[in-house]
Amino acid sequence: MENNNDQTNNESAEDTIEEPFEETVDEIEEEVVKETHTPSRATVKISKRTLKKYIIITLVAAILATAGYYLKSYFIAATVNGKPISRVQVIKELEKQGGKQTLDSEITKTLILQEAVKSNVDVSQETLDQQIKEIETSLTTQGQTLESALELQGMTRENLYEQLKLQKIIEVMLQDRTAVTDAEIDAYIQENKDFLPKEATQEEIVTDVREQLKQQKFATEFQSWVTELKENAKINYYTNY
Repeated sequence: MENNNDQTNNESAEDTIEEPFEETVDEIEEEVVKETHTPSRATVKISKRTLKKYIIITLVAAILATAGYYLKSYFIAATVNGKPISRVQVIKELEKQGGKQTLDSEITKTLILQEAVKSNVDVSQETLDQQIKEIETSLTTQGQTLESALELQGMTRENLYEQLKLQKIIEVMLQDRTAVTDAEIDAYIQENKDFLPKEATQEEIVTDVREQLKQQKFATEFQSWVTELKENAKINYYTNY
């Protein structure tokens, strides 16, 4: 009887010991699985940083490649059988051929525009548009268009506007110096009456003579005026041509 009780007690004790042990093992296995399959926070952070760097590097490379393609013409003028000719080479050759003249022209233009600002002289857009319209009308009568004429000259409308504006400014600045008097016109007609067109009216002759004398004065006074501007300006040269 005692043996049976002891046996029963032993079996109960074994069950009591085994069940908690089995649960503990299961829990340990689950923890091991979790630790094995779940990345640590440090690993996740490193992965995100690496991915971000990779994306940034890729974007920068793409931007540089695109910029290089579109900006290529800023550095390379042409290629001959794969050999590039840089724009610097072309510019150097152009400077050798006409650098001095071009620089002098830019200096003159700058001086004129500065003098115009001092004298509050400007040309309205309406005036320029009207002159452009007159040029277009004149070209149309000759069977040409303004665009084709500009293309032949290697110019754009913007270039034309700039030239016309500069010309108008000069005319305004020199209008007192280039004014033609009636006495000058009469003297010219008297001296050149044998060379004037017989079929022209007196009014036409006077108009033509006035314009001719004005152009002569303009050429002389312009050179004199520019010389004065250069003498009174502080010009520093950093390149010799």
